[in-house]
Amino acid sequence: MSRRLLILIAMLTTSLSLIWGQTSELVCSLRSHIDYLCADTLAGRKAGSAEALMAAEYVAGEFAAMGIEAWGAEGYMEPFSLPLKGKRYRNVAAKIEGRVPNEHIIIGAHYDHLGIKRGKIYPGADDNASGTAALIELARRMASSGYQPHYTLVFVAFDAEELGLHGSTEFASQFADNPQNVRLMVSMDMVGWLHDGAVRFQGTGTLHDSEQRLAIAAEKHGVCLTTKRFENSPLMATDTEPFARLGIPTLAVSTGISDYYHRPKDTPEKIDYEGIGKIVGLMGDFILMLDKPNGATATGKFATKHRHAQGYFDWGATVALGSSYHDYIGNALVGHPARAWNVGAWAQWSGKFLAMRTSLIYDHRQALVPSDLNDIWSQGQTLTLHSATLPVELLLKTPGKTMSAYIGVGGYASYNFGAEVNGRATSLAARSLRAMEFGWQWSIGYRFANFYIEATERTALTDVYTTTYPAAATHSSLCTVGIVF
Repeated sequence: MSRRLLILIAMLTTSLSLIWGQTSELVCSLRSHIDYLCADTLAGRKAGSAEALMAAEYVAGEFAAMGIEAWGAEGYMEPFSLPLKGKRYRNVAAKIEGRVPNEHIIIGAHYDHLGIKRGKIYPGADDNASGTAALIELARRMASSGYQPHYTLVFVAFDAEELGLHGSTEFASQFADNPQNVRLMVSMDMVGWLHDGAVRFQGTGTLHDSEQRLAIAAEKHGVCLTTKRFENSPLMATDTEPFARLGIPTLAVSTGISDYYHRPKDTPEKIDYEGIGKIVGLMGDFILMLDKPNGATATGKFATKHRHAQGYFDWGATVALGSSYHDYIGNALVGHPARAWNVGAWAQWSGKFLAMRTSLIYDHRQALVPSDLNDIWSQGQTLTLHSATLPVELLLKTPGKTMSAYIGVGGYASYNFGAEVNGRATSLAARSLRAMEFGWQWSIGYRFANFYIEATERTALTDVYTTTYPAAATHSSLCTVGIVF
C-alpha cells in the first residue's frame, strides 16, 4: 500500500467521524425520505407527471433547507422536454463549490419510477427512492460539516431515467465541450437492499486506485464490497452511461436487483435503512479520499458499451433466420422459397452518423427447384448450399448514444464449400454449381443497448450454375439478431 494512501487513512480516522456519525438520526432521515417518495399521493413518481413534480420539489426543498447552493442560475430545478412527449421533466441539482470551481465530482440518483399500471401503484422504494434518499443525506452531511472541497461537488437527482436515461443525458450535455472538467460521475441506483449482501461498484477500471480506496472505506463502515472493472451488462443501463460516453470516469453503485424490482411490492418496509446509512458513510469517505489535487485520475479505459461518440470499434455475434430462393433470369421458371439461416461474428467501426461493418458468416441456404429443370433435377428436389459469406456494408445511422436506427447497403462474397440434395451430400460439380458467388445487399435495423435487430435482403449478381442454361441468381430474406460484446 502506498505511503500517501496510509497517510490518507490516518486523516480519515481522525477527521470524518464528525461527518459520518449520528447513525440513528441518519436512519430516521433516510426512512422519512423514502416514506414520502413512496406515499400513495406521489403515485409512483412517473416521469412528466404532477406527482413527479412533487418529488422534484421535495428534493429541491431538502437542498434549500441544508443551505446548499443551486447548481444553475435559475435555481435547483433544471427543466427539459423530450421530442413528441409534450411534457416537462426536471432534474434537481445543487453544489458545494470547491477551491477549483471548474472541476467537478458529480453524484447522482434518479428519482422517477413507473407510476401506475393496471390500477396498481409502483412505489419504487428501492428503485430508486433509496438512491435519492442517500443522495440527499450525503449532500446534507457534506454541507453541515463545513468541509471545503477541492473539487466542486455536484449533487443531482435525475428525472426520466425509466424512460431511457433522459435526465442524465440532458445534464451530461452541459459538459460535452469540456468533459475533462468532470473528474468522476457516480450513480446510486437501487441501494436499499444491502441486508447481508454486498454493495457493488461497477466501473473501477475507469479510475486509478479506486478499488483500494473503496476497500478502505468499506472496511471502516463494515460493508461487504464487490467491484467490477467495467459495466458490461447488455441488459442493464443506469445514469452513468451518458457521462461515460463523453469519456468521463464513472462508478455505478448498487446493492443489486431485489425480488421486487419493477413490481408493486417494492415498498418502504422492505428497505434496509441501516444498510443505506452505511453506504452513505462509505460514499462520503470515498469522495473525500478523491477530493484532493490529482486525487481522481482517469485511466482512459471504458466499457465496450460506453464507447466514445467520436469513433469506436464494436464486435459481436449474429444469428439470422429467413428464406431463400432462386430467380431464373429470362425464364418463366419460379424458384420456390425455402429455409435459410446463418450464424457468425461481426466487427464495426462507428462514427456519429456513419458506420462500416463486416462479418464472417456460415450460411445455410435452401431452394426448392422447379420440376421444369428435368435435365438437371428431378421434381420436388431441395438444394441446400453451405457457404462462408463475407459481407461489407456502409451504414447511415442516427446519432443516438444508447439507441440508434440505421440503414445499410453493401456487397458480399460467398464461397460455397458444400451442397446437399434432399439431405444427401453431393459435389458442386455433379450439379453444375458455382463455388463462388458475389452480390449486393441492403439492411434496415435498430440497435438498443448491446443488442440490435435488422432485416436484410441479399441478391446474387452471379449465376448459381456453371452451365449457360438456366441463368439463376440466389435471393435471401433474413431477420437478424445480434449482440455486442
